Amino acid sequence: MDGHPNPSAIRVIAPCLGKRFSGINASMIAVLPELNRAVPIAALGFHIPPHVPRIGFRQFLGLRLCGAWRIWHARRNMDMLVGLVLRRILRFKILLVFTSAAQRPHSWITRWYVHRMDALICPTAAAASFLDRPAQVVSHGVNTRVFHPPADRSAEWAARGLP
Repeated sequence: MDGHPNPSAIRVIAPCLGKRFSGINASMIAVLPELNRAVPIAALGFHIPPHVPRIGFRQFLGLRLCGAWRIWHARRNMDMLVGLVLRRILRFKILLVFTSAAQRPHSWITRWYVHRMDALICPTAAAASFLDRPAQVVSHGVNTRVFHPPADRSAEWAARGLP
């Protein structure tokens, strides 16, 4: 499902609300099409190329009337803040999930947001150790259709001109 999926079928919203392109954007661009094979997910925000499942802001606001619960999967402070406003003020039916890959102490505002999330995810136990509440560790996967050992390793090395 590329581009714009049926909004009422979407179960996970992956906000991408940072104005600048970052590693978070790059990982979402790589991961969302794969995740969409398992669960109806769409990105919302900025720097989302056409091949990534996405939903526009106007379409998203229309979901409030659909009545179905959805997951708001935040990766930045801005994403968590908007999720809190959507749920607490605009009364969207969303579960707030935050993924943190940071391996450093979080700022006071990040800690404040984190304590208001319904669930936390970290890609490593080291990242989880910097949170002051439990997180589920979900390791990054590898698309083995794209990344796999070559059929003939010697020929591959020779073809690349590497020593």
